[in-house]
Amino acid sequence: NGVTHALALGKRGVIAASSGNAGVAVAAYAAAAGLACEIVITPSCPQLYRALILEHGARVTTATDALARWDLVGERLAADDSLYALTNYLRPAVGSPSVTIEAYKHIAHELVQCARVKATATPITQVFVPVARGDLLLGLYLGFEEARLADQIGALPKLIAVEPFARLSAVRGGADYRQAFAGHTEQFST
Repeated sequence: NGVTHALALGKRGVIAASSGNAGVAVAAYAAAAGLACEIVITPSCPQLYRALILEHGARVTTATDALARWDLVGERLAADDSLYALTNYLRPAVGSPSVTIEAYKHIAHELVQCARVKATATPITQVFVPVARGDLLLGLYLGFEEARLADQIGALPKLIAVEPFARLSAVRGGADYRQAFAGHTEQFST
């Protein structure tokens, strides 16, 4: 995973932009590895996630909004070359580091294993995947492809990308995809 990669590079800490869930995981892995950790969140991050991140000893920095998180991560990286970024920090967003996408493959492998454990051994035919930049979607595809090549599944499941945010409709209507889009969703993402 990314924390292991940061250790291999000799970094003293990791930094990530998160709306909560991934921040908790990064903080836990960093703590277990003995690395410093900073998670950049927005004011909308649920208190439970903030508390769990802090409980693992990570530093929490609050940005004004989701785009500002990336700016803060980029500024911290520029100021401290002993940090390794586990999430995007560029605008427009270009995606996560490759080690993060590689880690997402394990989700596909877990899904395959769970499907095989069931008494009926029902094959996975489709998976709905929340997307923003497509990192999770790519990681799942790569994981399912590995499972197919290892004869663990007969065919790749259909991966259905689900974009729950206001930006999709706006971009399909001609808006510049690099801008920020106002809107609200009940979904909570990392």
